[in-house]
Amino acid sequence: MTVQQLDPRLVYYLLLFLFVFVLRFFKLLPLFRSGDSKVNWKHIGFGSLDLVYTSAGVVALLVLNERSWIQALMIGWAILLVVSTFLDAQGEQLTDNARFGGHVLVAAIVVVGTVFVFQIVPAEPDQKSAPPKQHDYRVAIAYVDTTLDQHVGVGKLGDRRLMYVADVRAFSAREAETLARQEFWKPDNTRVAPFLSKREKTLYTLAIAGDPVVELRGMQ
Repeated sequence: MTVQQLDPRLVYYLLLFLFVFVLRFFKLLPLFRSGDSKVNWKHIGFGSLDLVYTSAGVVALLVLNERSWIQALMIGWAILLVVSTFLDAQGEQLTDNARFGGHVLVAAIVVVGTVFVFQIVPAEPDQKSAPPKQHDYRVAIAYVDTTLDQHVGVGKLGDRRLMYVADVRAFSAREAETLARQEFWKPDNTRVAPFLSKREKTLYTLAIAGDPVVELRGMQ
């Protein structure tokens, strides 16, 4: 596995874990320089509690992703928190070797668990972000043919409207309306044409009256 194949989030948390121990080193550095006999290099590894706190970000990320096994993960993380708190609170009641071994074990579990989460466990499909699907819509467009006024007389038709009905496939009702309007104005759409055939289909000869009615087919 190369660095390029690592999940960027894994790299971020590994660097963050390393930073925890770097901070402990600089915190203990003055005691090392003073020659304090109670402090040795093993004390740098007594930072598993800080590491568990830092790994809470990983747990929170998994909670937001609604992993199906998040309950087991939370129980495991709580156990690590209790163990690391116990090791941190015991102080000099345990030998340095015992404390160091316990802290290293907790730290190893945290690091391995983080690698496991980001590199080994496959991402669960997000049902909420499923790709949109097209649906069948029926769009009814009421319109007025102004060339009829020249044929039957101005105002003779009253409130009567002509109707054009189109069946389209679209991702939404708004898109269905747009597609139906485009189909309405196509020059080769002979289903919609001025009554006087010598007149072209324009905004001066045909006018859409009101908003089209859009209906999802199969919902009648």
